[in-house]
Amino acid sequence: MKKTLVPFGGYPVLKIESGTSINDQEYKHLKKTKLKTIRSGLKISENKNILTRKPLKRLKNLMWQWFEKYVTEILEIRNVFSFCQSWCTFQEKGSSHTNHSHHNNIFSGVYYAKTKGTKLNFWLHKSKLQESFYLSYPIIKENIFNSRLLTMDLKEGDVVFFPGDLMHESVESTDDERLIVGASFFIDGKLGSDDESNAIDIVNNKNKGYF
Repeated sequence: MKKTLVPFGGYPVLKIESGTSINDQEYKHLKKTKLKTIRSGLKISENKNILTRKPLKRLKNLMWQWFEKYVTEILEIRNVFSFCQSWCTFQEKGSSHTNHSHHNNIFSGVYYAKTKGTKLNFWLHKSKLQESFYLSYPIIKENIFNSRLLTMDLKEGDVVFFPGDLMHESVESTDDERLIVGASFFIDGKLGSDDESNAIDIVNNKNKGYF
């Protein structure tokens, strides 16, 4: 399992090459899921807690294990997290998912369950060089410090985790069918410190990590 961390504009973006494929039972279940059309060729599950379904137990547990690696091994934070929501999207050839972010969560993850290969774009409003003054620099070669765009090459089985407020877009599909499973995460438990008089208890019992 190969992990690639990109500190894009200070945002920790992690790609995990899991080598894990969706199985037939999971694929058939997702195909039967009731979908709604966002735009031509792009559909999303009406159920926004899709990983709570028993036929997707393996997939939920895998998603949680991958997320724990992101939180504990990469970010090295001690907070307890749980799922907020989870969903799936189907993209037909020629469709895309335009630039957006995920509100009301801290971290998000996307698992590429079915694709022949694709790209995921992340966008910053300003590059790190432009934060103090919005200047246009003559760029010799783009990198994570001077660019507003990060493009990740992805294949089937890859999963990406990132802060939910980071803008991102799924590029135009060249697959006859592209299937992505997404999830969002929030703190579950104590945040802050009693000693500093800023502690708060957050309870989210709906979507604990494991079944």
